[in-house]
Amino acid sequence: MFRALAGFIYFKLLGWRVEDHRPPGLKQYIVVVAPHTSNWDFPIGVLVRSICRMNDVRYLAKKSLFKP
Repeated sequence: MFRALAGFIYFKLLGWRVEDHRPPGLKQYIVVVAPHTSNWDFPIGVLVRSICRMNDVRYLAKKSLFKP
């Protein structure tokens, strides 16, 4: 359900496309996302993660991001 909603938002509302160039059968990989230009980067990243079926994802961020 979430994947369908994410696809609708990403493709229909934003008019973007996803180009997934991961080799088939790849078990581990690192995705680097930078530079961050707005507060929309994280929500868009979550949508792309769902669309590309990247289920086992871990995040690394600087400490100040998690301070109130």
